[in-house]
Amino acid sequence: MVYDTIDNLHRYASIHPAIALADRMIRDGVLATLPAGSNPTQRDDMRCQINIYMTEGEEKAYEWHKVEADLQVMLSGQERCLWSSQQGDLDDPAFEKGDIAFTDAEKSEECLLKEGTFVLYLPGELHKPGVSVQGEARQNRKAVFKIRF
Repeated sequence: MVYDTIDNLHRYASIHPAIALADRMIRDGVLATLPAGSNPTQRDDMRCQINIYMTEGEEKAYEWHKVEADLQVMLSGQERCLWSSQQGDLDDPAFEKGDIAFTDAEKSEECLLKEGTFVLYLPGELHKPGVSVQGEARQNRKAVFKIRF
């Protein structure tokens, strides 16, 4: 997991070349023009989902992905993002239906995702995004770059 400000996103481009394109899209203001839902990008190995949703309680399960990393950028609102140092089972049968699986896990860390920040979860990393701050549900708008590894 990487948590930082979007001003520093360019520093992480060595993790995957798609991160450089995500950084450019943010700096060029492209995210403000994208509609809700899944949007293609200039790269075949990356798409950009614009999500509009309400935050929830901590009760939901952790998720993880086998093939795609999640680069989550808060556009408006705020949420708590929980992370577990446990690794997801990449052989989980749930992956036969898509690139997401769910489980219970122990929280290791959490961060406050707010405007101007991002979090990057690599394949196999258990994460629980969209958790309410101080138990107060609020509407958020977030860009999630799905990067295929």
